[in-house]
Amino acid sequence: MPKLKGLLLVSLLSAGLLFTPYNEHSAEAKVYWDGVELKSGQIGRLTILKQTPLYKLDANKKVFVRNLEPGQKFRIYAFKPDMLGIGGGYYVDRDSRIKYETPSKQKLLERDIDVHNNAYQTVAMSWGYTIAIKQDGTVWQWGQYGTDVQPIKTSTEPVQVKGVENALSVAVNPIDGYSLALLKDGTLKAWGKFSYYYNDREMTANSTKPMKIPDIKGVINLKSDSIGALMYFSNQEAKVFKNEYGTSFPFSLGRFHSFAAIEGGYSAYVAAAPNGVVKEYAESEEYYDVIEEKRKIKMRDVAAVATSGEHVLVLKKDGTVWSWGDNNAGELGDGTTVNRNSPVQVKGLTDVVAIAAAPNYSMALKRDGTVWTWGSNQYGQLGNGTAATPDDIHFVEMTEEEIQKCDPIWCGSLVEESKELYKEKYGVYPGKLVKAIFIPKPHPLPTQVKGLKNIIFITTNGTSSMALQNDGTLWAWGYNKFGQLGDKTTIDRNIPVKIGLKVKNPLIK
Repeated sequence: MPKLKGLLLVSLLSAGLLFTPYNEHSAEAKVYWDGVELKSGQIGRLTILKQTPLYKLDANKKVFVRNLEPGQKFRIYAFKPDMLGIGGGYYVDRDSRIKYETPSKQKLLERDIDVHNNAYQTVAMSWGYTIAIKQDGTVWQWGQYGTDVQPIKTSTEPVQVKGVENALSVAVNPIDGYSLALLKDGTLKAWGKFSYYYNDREMTANSTKPMKIPDIKGVINLKSDSIGALMYFSNQEAKVFKNEYGTSFPFSLGRFHSFAAIEGGYSAYVAAAPNGVVKEYAESEEYYDVIEEKRKIKMRDVAAVATSGEHVLVLKKDGTVWSWGDNNAGELGDGTTVNRNSPVQVKGLTDVVAIAAAPNYSMALKRDGTVWTWGSNQYGQLGNGTAATPDDIHFVEMTEEEIQKCDPIWCGSLVEESKELYKEKYGVYPGKLVKAIFIPKPHPLPTQVKGLKNIIFITTNGTSSMALQNDGTLWAWGYNKFGQLGDKTTIDRNIPVKIGLKVKNPLIK
């Protein structure tokens, strides 16, 4: 077997599969050096003048791989004393048998500007729709989007939103079909149908193109809350713009020292007050247009909060995570499926720096850049290479009218998918109309998402998740029926796939 492995390695190297030969062109090339793409992270190029050995370093010891022949050319990505790296951990001696050249500073600047502008800096998700900001301040969207004034469109890869520049933060409302962007100069822009009530006036921004919202002033940050938008003002006041009967009304949650201390989800909100109290807010049971404080829980040293509307996560300054609420899928992370009315510590998690929550699902980002998930795994959203099986799915009979009225956000799989799932489970198509209802198998302990490192930001809608790496690339996994993962497919993913441009040097530290 060792001999066969060695032969396979030589074959791969001969075919140029383990590193990038200099004579290849890329369809996505941006900056060229003598007619060939200057790759991200590339510091030079070499030409073989005389036969020279190729090495793999093993504990800093040279291990011979094969000989490189005169005329071959390779990109250089690293150097060690008297050695040059051509990628993949492979090196050649730096001597008279090779010719080494470096690009001009101007070429490197052109490349790095292009790389920087194409990297992402933040992202927001809703059901079937994703919106993100790149380093150059442009806004991009993908998945399914549109309203009654904007034809429904589906894109499986990022599409730029024209008319939005220098964006600072974004929010999206999947129910009413509008998106918001806060620009660096404080301007608020909306597209889709954003009807809002502010300063005793009802206004409507109903446009397929982003338009200014001049009435709402003093906003310094914003984010999505599933059915509306949370806005943070310069006076430290947090307001939720919640839709009622087609119009978004502003509700004040109070003043808070940090926007990270406030989160919303599915008609519920949670905020950490400076006095060591975590407050929960929800719709009034009597009046739909009223948001009431439901209860307070004493908890000091809170760094961040998150909520799905059914359960709450709290990140403390010591890096531990605490939770309470519904626990049907194990989303509290305490190793059980028992609902909790008071905080319990998420097991096995320390040194956490960020959290996110959605129905039946929780996420955490650790200081070492790894991502951890627990709860439902219907679409592979745990990101550990597994997903639901037919045993996790049950079927109920429904009339055609009931199926037509059933909102896929709350009812699970669509009819066509239900038939396929039924066939997979029972071997035949159903002779009647059925609806697939997913009964989540609980995953009550955190599990590490595969293949992710150097992550600096996480977000989720409960069925799909995204992580931003410190080099500006996005990684996505989970449900993908509408292309919301942005990987140019509609295939669900149970391990993360990369979206966007990878760069060698971190842009965000």
